[in-house]
Amino acid sequence: MQSLRVRIAGDNLVSVPASLTCLTTYVLLEQEDWFEKEIAWVRRAIMPGMRAVDIGANYGVYSVALARAVGTAGRVWAYEPSTVTHRALLQTLSQNKLGQVDAQACALSDFEGTGQLSIEQSSELNSLVATQADRTEPVAVTTLDAESERLGIRDIDFVKLDAEGAELGIIQGAPRFFESEDPLVMFEVTHGTTANAGLPDAFRERGFGLFRLVGPSRLLVPSPAGERLDRFELNLFACKPGCAAALAQRGLLVHGPTHAAAPTQVSDGIAAFEAQAFASSWPRGARVPGAALGRALSAYSQWLAGATPLERVAGLTRALAELEPELQRTPSAATLSMLARVAFESARRELAVAALGRLLAMASRGQLQITEPCWPASARFDTLTVAGDPAGFIVASAIEAIVSWFVFSSYFADANNPSFGFLDRLQQTPYASAPMERRRQLQLIRTGRASAVTAHPLLAHAAPNNLNADLWRQAAAEGTSIPRSLMTEIR
Repeated sequence: MQSLRVRIAGDNLVSVPASLTCLTTYVLLEQEDWFEKEIAWVRRAIMPGMRAVDIGANYGVYSVALARAVGTAGRVWAYEPSTVTHRALLQTLSQNKLGQVDAQACALSDFEGTGQLSIEQSSELNSLVATQADRTEPVAVTTLDAESERLGIRDIDFVKLDAEGAELGIIQGAPRFFESEDPLVMFEVTHGTTANAGLPDAFRERGFGLFRLVGPSRLLVPSPAGERLDRFELNLFACKPGCAAALAQRGLLVHGPTHAAAPTQVSDGIAAFEAQAFASSWPRGARVPGAALGRALSAYSQWLAGATPLERVAGLTRALAELEPELQRTPSAATLSMLARVAFESARRELAVAALGRLLAMASRGQLQITEPCWPASARFDTLTVAGDPAGFIVASAIEAIVSWFVFSSYFADANNPSFGFLDRLQQTPYASAPMERRRQLQLIRTGRASAVTAHPLLAHAAPNNLNADLWRQAAAEGTSIPRSLMTEIR
């Protein structure tokens, strides 16, 4: 297999197939990281000396993140059954010099023996199947209990569980592990478009509490039984009380109710807004919010600067409670921008996208005016200088947000997706960026509107938000989408 080395967040290299038909290749070139919000939190939460298990390691995006975090004093066991993908994983680990990772070429389940692994176009979708077929590969299958005995997998701090629908079998095959160990487990709660039925209850039956991530990647908050999860929520976390208490002590997890009262002094919110660099461009007459927006701004200021994690989450919860009903009325542009921001950080991405749709429809009719204080939808804009009218700034932020949030990656967007026009429009403004240019060009190639990368100044130079400038320059020079000169062979 021809592979490509892609640099991602954390100063890591990942070996992936040299083809844009592969989901991982496409996403890492587009976003220079995996599209799950949880990976950023994992990088913060895992500490030197910890021990972790990566089940469903694929090409190693999480494996290298975990290995960097645990350091040479820690240990990571990575499981990837596909022969070709496992070879790429080994190359990823080698090129990053991560000897603390033990990569095993087998699948985990509730039995020991041999199974059939379906081989899909994108290896992220490979899964154990009942019978042999044209596109299957025989693989060794074992249990986590058996592996714990064989390899001394114990005193585990973290488990990533992503096995394309086989997660429940893995839990059922590890009664001793989950009884004796006290790890934080991140598990896939949605498999494709289907909920991973029975998995949350399986953890609860074993004494684990469930949590979801808000912020979008700041804090774990309780996820009670029966809670309706946003359709964009791919993963949940499970842990026993001891692990939860340790995470809470570190300020990474919030126990108990998150609807505690937040301050309602509008002056708090106005002061927080005025402290932002972009606020200086707001007209003096546009700094008095409506009642609901004023209360939301105040609560949001507590989310940003509360004294404790519980206070911060309470502020975020209160801000959302103030703003969400406004969507059923005739909200102002500032209210819609603020709702999108708060909803996204509250793990209510569907609601955020709905608010952005209303905001951009307003802009398309020429009705958008900024007459109140608000935050831009996209956090990247917090550090940008407003170029001209604040309305253009808010619209550009909304475009970047909806393009980024409507789908996990433009890999999943078809040719009719409105983000094509949005991206063309955004990239012609002073708020253009390398990440959005990568997304724009990859969309064009994937949908057949272009066959090769086009040279662009934003992609030509390495920067914190453009880690693979050499790859983009070379692809443009060769007139292709993947530069042949940078490919290597995985044997």
